[in-house]
Amino acid sequence: MTAYKNKHTYQRLLSEDDAHPPEHFGRTSGKRNGERSEWSRIHDLDQFFIQVYTYFNRRGLLCIVAEELFQLVQFVFIVCVTLVLTVATDYDFLFNYGSKEITEHDVGNGTIQQTVTFLYYGQSIFDAIKFRGLREDEAFALVLCLLVAGLFWLSRVIYVIRKVWEAFNIRRFYADYLKITDSELPNKLWSDVVGALVRCQDELSLCVEKEKLTELDIVHRILRKQNYLIAMQNKGVINHTYNFPFIGRRAFLTEGMKFNLKLVLFSDPFATRWQLRDEYKRSSNRVGLAERMSSRFFWIGLLNLILCPFILVWQILFSFFSYAEVIRRQPGTLGTRRWSYYAKVRLRHFNELDHELKKRLTCAYKPAKAYMDGFSSRIVAILGQCGSFFAGALLIILFSLTLVNENLITSDNIIAVYTFLCMGLLEC
Repeated sequence: MTAYKNKHTYQRLLSEDDAHPPEHFGRTSGKRNGERSEWSRIHDLDQFFIQVYTYFNRRGLLCIVAEELFQLVQFVFIVCVTLVLTVATDYDFLFNYGSKEITEHDVGNGTIQQTVTFLYYGQSIFDAIKFRGLREDEAFALVLCLLVAGLFWLSRVIYVIRKVWEAFNIRRFYADYLKITDSELPNKLWSDVVGALVRCQDELSLCVEKEKLTELDIVHRILRKQNYLIAMQNKGVINHTYNFPFIGRRAFLTEGMKFNLKLVLFSDPFATRWQLRDEYKRSSNRVGLAERMSSRFFWIGLLNLILCPFILVWQILFSFFSYAEVIRRQPGTLGTRRWSYYAKVRLRHFNELDHELKKRLTCAYKPAKAYMDGFSSRIVAILGQCGSFFAGALLIILFSLTLVNENLITSDNIIAVYTFLCMGLLEC
């Protein structure tokens, strides 16, 4: 581990003499065929190259619009269904729907009764949807949740409109200058797009700092902040290992934690997307900047604490609606190994784009899984064998009884029992 840390040596900024864009950086004065081009001397090359790569990675305008609209509709659907299930469903009517108790005949001194299911005339299962009166505290909680959901959805709509407009402009750039249409994009490699961008530099002067662009220049700008994050992880500046009660020291990183880290670490130090503030380049300001960043961590943490109940409820609902069908079709997916967010940060190389990382991790999945399977716990194997025995025994008993009397399949909760036993058998 010591040798690994010593291998990564990064230079600290000793002065504020940094490469600044020239004074005319930001003017759009390039021409093409005698006409002014909006893509010449781009002010924010980092953002521009990020948009170009995002357009490539998401496979065109139609896919971007479809994905963003689906996420908006998905959010509305989850909120509406949750609202109906919590405050607008008569569960007494729903659970007793279509059942009636009738007497068939007498046998000796007893009476045999049978429950049959049928549809009441003029009734529907949707009659169970009835808005009931709410207590004052319930109404307040409901209004608060709907208000937070509405504000989030409106902010998301604004974000989607902005992203779609940016994608529309990038689409014109792809078609006019890169000579790549949306129909051709799925069959193109990133190297094809980079080659076209390098050729555009000679024609449009996308970057005024250099006469020639290289693939490394483009990737540096796309992954500028990601490279900072990787460097801080390699040097131990950011530590994602924690001591948990009972289970000990474990590495832990979620998408939300990663988002908050980027928000705290990169929003204030960068005056623009590509340029650090001058005060961050002076070692004499280190103490004051550390206190300011500590304050930012506190306020971001407090905001997360306030929003924690809403985020937790949303995560539970989203996971339930997203994975319920997958678990029903493939119960074995519950125990499937996958790369953690910590692994994706820890194993990522400098200047490695998202699709390259995904491809490399996909290729490494089988050998990594085989390696992890070599560290199986004996006690876990014994418990799994025990659970598999009991689940299999009960399942074969129910299956045999169903063969003898097929009416058993209509008994209460028998389908749920079958499902849980099958899931337990597959997991064990």
